[in-house]
Amino acid sequence: CDLFDAGSPAPNRAMAWAARQAPAAVGRTAMGLWARSRRMRAGPCDSFDGRISDSDLLAGLRSHYPAEAIFSASQLEQYAGCPWRYFAAYVLDLAEPTTPQQSLRAVTRGQLCHEMLFEALTALATAHGRPLHLPKIAEDDLAAAIDDAAAAVAARAERLSPPPYPALWRVEIDQLTRRVRRYLLDQRNISAWPAAYLHFELAFGMSGRRRGDNDLADDASTDEPIRIDTSAGPIRLRGRIDRVDRIDSDDHAGLLVIDYKTGTPPTRKSIGRGLHVQIPLYAEAARQLLDQESLGGAYHRIADVGKIVSFAALKVSRGALRPDAAYADDHQSAMAAVGAHVEGMAGGCFDVLPKHDCPTWCSFRQICHFVRWRAELKTADGGEDGP
Repeated sequence: CDLFDAGSPAPNRAMAWAARQAPAAVGRTAMGLWARSRRMRAGPCDSFDGRISDSDLLAGLRSHYPAEAIFSASQLEQYAGCPWRYFAAYVLDLAEPTTPQQSLRAVTRGQLCHEMLFEALTALATAHGRPLHLPKIAEDDLAAAIDDAAAAVAARAERLSPPPYPALWRVEIDQLTRRVRRYLLDQRNISAWPAAYLHFELAFGMSGRRRGDNDLADDASTDEPIRIDTSAGPIRLRGRIDRVDRIDSDDHAGLLVIDYKTGTPPTRKSIGRGLHVQIPLYAEAARQLLDQESLGGAYHRIADVGKIVSFAALKVSRGALRPDAAYADDHQSAMAAVGAHVEGMAGGCFDVLPKHDCPTWCSFRQICHFVRWRAELKTADGGEDGP
């Protein structure tokens, strides 16, 4: 048919004919073009950019957040980093595709390090008592505990899932063992932080949830989630604190939560801005669980000995512990951000506007079609509804 020929003198009649012959197909095409046009407009985000405006859907969200939801720190951080990615993962419950890996994935490497540290520190605490004072442990005893823990963790992993590349597996296990050994020996020799180790893998609200294939948890763990007050109302929080230390100095005494990182830890600035809220939330959880004052916490990077990002009432200055005057305000800002994140969820704000450089490895980009130049046209101030 020449009705769609570029040289046709009656293109409008051709379109009318197409609409009569295939109204559904033309309608779908028109709506797709309309949606693309709306997504490319400058201005506030709307229903074409992750913003929910339907009254029934909003009512459902408000009834779920925060009353019924049990949050984890990683969920809140994912919303802070990219609201739409949170929506895809935790509201739509979409699963990211996985690809076969010859070497250990980062999440597997981190899991094995956590298990090695749990096994080694638990064995040392059993032998020497709690609280565990690492400087009082001989280096040979510490190294032996790590080697025994690594062997047990590796054997357990091999029983559960035989490695497809045994030689490569042994190389990576040896590398992880050396990292853990260097980390604990460095911790043993740190004199600025007079820390005693109290709990390892302190879990709360994790009933039915395990770290990987193993149920590693401190005896002081509880199945009940922690209740935390926010500007959006009280929320329930679940999680697992890698380690809880007790600090006793001349001016301060209290709990310090430690989170192990095999990758790059967050910055102090990003914690205060509420982009990474794990340490502030876990500090409050430890205070409630153990009924002791909480001084904050720190991220410890296992792969980089000595790399510590502190978010606490104390800091090391000139080789000594000193009060951190900015901590109280930064902690309050971080907790205010938690309330803002929950309010955003309840308000249907799942904008395709990540707060950082959108990672190329995020599989959800196949759905959101994120591009930086389009995001620069948008704001997160709300917007008009779609057609």
